[in-house]
Parts: sequence; structure tokens; C-alpha cells
Amino acid sequence: MRFFTELRVKPENCYGLDISEIAINLCKSLSPNTMNFQVCSVLNMPFENNMFDIILCSGLFDCFNDDNDIRKISKEFKRVIKDDGVVLVIDINENFNQVYGKNEVVMQKNLRSFDSKKGELDHLLSEEFNLLYQKMYIFGPAIYTVNDSPAQLPHLPLFDFKMDREEFACPYNLWAFLKNNTK
Repeated sequence: MRFFTELRVKPENCYGLDISEIAINLCKSLSPNTMNFQVCSVLNMPFENNMFDIILCSGLFDCFNDDNDIRKISKEFKRVIKDDGVVLVIDINENFNQVYGKNEVVMQKNLRSFDSKKGELDHLLSEEFNLLYQKMYIFGPAIYTVNDSPAQLPHLPLFDFKMDREEFACPYNLWAFLKNNTK
């Protein structure tokens, strides 16, 4: 949400929610006091209809293994977003197990990944939203290494080149969806 304020969105127009009180308290401690944070479920958000221009969810859908829950979230997003609103989703893709499969701590979380090549997430949200964009890989910090050291600025063009050629197993994607107003 702080990123949005860098784009000149007023902090009082930013809302964050999480089911974890610990996560919300951390957000409150790291963010401007005028931002709005609430402990609540994404399955039943306490917001008015057509309230938001943008919804950004990061690492949300990977926590839900039941397709019906994801469809409920999609309906709830459609309810609270304006007709010309955009939903941005950052979540794990088909490469997740390849990148993190040997990390027992991560794998114990039983996170769900979405095959972006098969359109799995697109399909689950398709009743409420139309896919606008997908496939822009998002890197985790562990991938930005050269010889086990953090990559420096001169290395970044090489990462972009390899990403474009799909030489990296990037575990995250960015999806953008527009509200489907025909249904």
C-alpha cells in the first residue's frame, strides 16, 4: 500500500485487510497512521459496494485449496470494486515447487500454485473478471543472486534477458483482471 502512496494515492484511501491480527498490527506499525487496516476475512469484507478502484492481493489465493472459496473471493471482489476497477494478483505459479521444493519450511505450508500457462487462476476468476494481463514474472530475492551473492545493478539486464527467454524458473506471476460487467 505504501507503493500506491508513492504514486500519489492519499494514505487515507488505502485499505488493508488480513485475517491475522499479528499481520495487521505489523502493517499499522510500518505505515502512515491514516491508512486503514482491519482484521477480517476476504470471504466477507466489511466494505460498501463499488468502493475501490484497485484491489491488490499478494499471496492470497495460494492459501485457498478449495476452488469454491476462490470463486467466493472473486464474487466479493466484484462486489466491492468499481465497474472500471482493476484487480492485481501476485501469486505463485507453476514453477513454485521447482524453486522451493527442497525448502521444508516453505513446503509445510501446503501452498497452492497456479499454472499460468494453463490459465488456472484466470479460469477460477472468469465469471466475475476478464483477464487483462498475465505472465509478468515476479522474482523473489533468492533468485537475484550471482555466485551466491546479491546481484548488483549491472546484472539486472542479464536477469531481464533470461526472464524474457524463460531461462529462470520464476515462482511468482502478476495477473491483472478487469471487472466483467456483462454478468
